[in-house]
Amino acid sequence: MLRNSFLMQKDYKIHADVVRLIYQPEWDDLWDLSPEKLSQEYYADRIMKLSESITEAYVASGAGIPTDTLLTKILLGTVGCVPAYDRYFKKALADTCAASQVFSAKSIRTLGNLYLDHEDEFEKLRKHCGSRIEYPAAKILDMCFFEYGFQRNASSQEDSD
Repeated sequence: MLRNSFLMQKDYKIHADVVRLIYQPEWDDLWDLSPEKLSQEYYADRIMKLSESITEAYVASGAGIPTDTLLTKILLGTVGCVPAYDRYFKKALADTCAASQVFSAKSIRTLGNLYLDHEDEFEKLRKHCGSRIEYPAAKILDMCFFEYGFQRNASSQEDSD
C-alpha cells in the first residue's frame, strides 16, 4: 500500500489530524454500519463526506493527496464502514460485476444491497470468522471480495506460466 503513497516520506505523526477528525462525534453514526445502512444513500454520502474530510486533513498538513485505496483502508481499519478498495477487492468487483470498482456512494450502496440480498450467507461467514470479534458488514464484504480477487489473480498468473 505504501509504495505509491506520500506516506513513504512521512512519519506516524502525519496521521494525528486524521485521527482527531475520525473521532469527532460528528462521525459517530458511521461506526460499524449495518448492511441496511450501507445500502442507504444518506450513509453512503456521509462516508464520502468523511473521506473528503480526511483528504482535506492530509492536504492541510502538507502530506499530500491520499489514494482511494489509502482512504478506504483507513475507513475500514478505524470506523469499519466501507471495504478497502485495494487491488484484489477491485479485481473481484471487476470479475463479478457486483459493484463499481470506483470508490463512490453508488458503489457503497450497491455493496450494501448485495449483502442484504445474500444476508444469510454473509451472516454465516460473519459468525464463522468472528468467534471472538464481531466484524462489521463492510469487513465481511472486504474479506470475501479480497480473497476472491486474490485467488483469481493467483490462478491467472499460474495460467500465464
